[in-house]
Amino acid sequence: MKKILSVALCAAMILSMASVSYASDVKPTLSNAAQTTTVKSKTIKPVTTVSEPDIPEDIDEQYTYLMENQTPAEFIESLQKFGAKTSSMLLSKETENQTYSPVSFAYALGILGSGAKGTTAQNIAKALESNSMSTVSDGLNKFYNSNYSDEENSVLKIANSLWMQDNYNFKTSFTKNAAEKFYASSYSVDFKKQATADAMAKWISEQTGGLLNPTFEPNPDQVLSIINTLYFEGAWANNFKAENNTTGKFTLADGKQVDVTYMNQEFKGSSYYETDDYTMFEVPFMDGQTMNFVLPKEGNSLESLLDQESMEEILSEQDSESVKYADVNLKLPKFSFDTEFNLNQTCKDLGLNELFTGEADLSGITDGDVAVSDVKQESHIEVDENGCKAAAYTKMDIMKMSMPVEMEKYNFNLDRPFLFVIESQDNAPLFVGTVYNPAK
Repeated sequence: MKKILSVALCAAMILSMASVSYASDVKPTLSNAAQTTTVKSKTIKPVTTVSEPDIPEDIDEQYTYLMENQTPAEFIESLQKFGAKTSSMLLSKETENQTYSPVSFAYALGILGSGAKGTTAQNIAKALESNSMSTVSDGLNKFYNSNYSDEENSVLKIANSLWMQDNYNFKTSFTKNAAEKFYASSYSVDFKKQATADAMAKWISEQTGGLLNPTFEPNPDQVLSIINTLYFEGAWANNFKAENNTTGKFTLADGKQVDVTYMNQEFKGSSYYETDDYTMFEVPFMDGQTMNFVLPKEGNSLESLLDQESMEEILSEQDSESVKYADVNLKLPKFSFDTEFNLNQTCKDLGLNELFTGEADLSGITDGDVAVSDVKQESHIEVDENGCKAAAYTKMDIMKMSMPVEMEKYNFNLDRPFLFVIESQDNAPLFVGTVYNPAK
């Protein structure tokens, strides 16, 4: 029943392939040819091009292709567990609208992990609920091959890219593997320049159909950015009719009420799932994906469902004993919102603190001394009568570590009269004094 993309989180949305032209009227497409990006008259050329999967046009051959590239059930389970674990870390913090993409985060970690060695690689695989980085790479590769879609009313795309400081020594094997396994284009750039920051932002915007428009600043210490984008656009299998919309009250967590627009539809002979803690109903999209709506039982808070155990139950196959059948009248509010997460602490909570300290073994990426400096994700979701649009990007920045400098020695001996100051946490002078005789 569950796909990792199905969502009370509709954030398993997926985005287009990597090598694109930065023209606002150009639709992102897969390409075997190297394309360039122009921002403020600065040309940024891919140093590694991306080959699109050879998906057959014949229906019978397509079926064979999909069977050969089907994502292993064990890997889907690992994505579900990773999604439950990280969702419980992020979504339980605030009683406000939030959306998060576990799959986007997994791709960013997967690309980084493909260049990690030793215990660092093992730790990243463990964080992703897998037994090895080869399992992760193969799983994410098949996930792309079996899920990519760019049809009318059914868009499910993934895009990955590497932005690399020019004249910095990166391993060719890393960029080659990123292209082959993750369909990631590689760009040689100068992170000191605003044009590079603008190019990355533009790339994200185009890969997400304009739903996300981030802004970045140049950073002279940065040497690599790994970016994943996800884009989902699904039309309901049965559209909601606007003439059936109603205005009604929505009760907030604090008991207050607000007026919202509800979409209404009857689903004849449908199944829903009911447990002691929640009720779940799936609304299908035209291409077979679903959007799952989970309502806590009356008297229970939404936060009661956001622990890891509950999220694992929600994101995995539902118990057959919980299924019920009825003519379901769905009353669904229209909504649209944006979310931004800094994932640094999440990485650390996953046991990946070494990524930020310079102790990680990233020698499969470069022999230079580097460390992850920042991991962030932004997302957007909107639901209306026609369907759902959702987009996310995860950006992982890697910086060079400063070389240790041999410092001179200085002995500061308070062996004669001296002054002292005691300051508050915001630097206000609480006490100022002098010591002429510490023995007196």
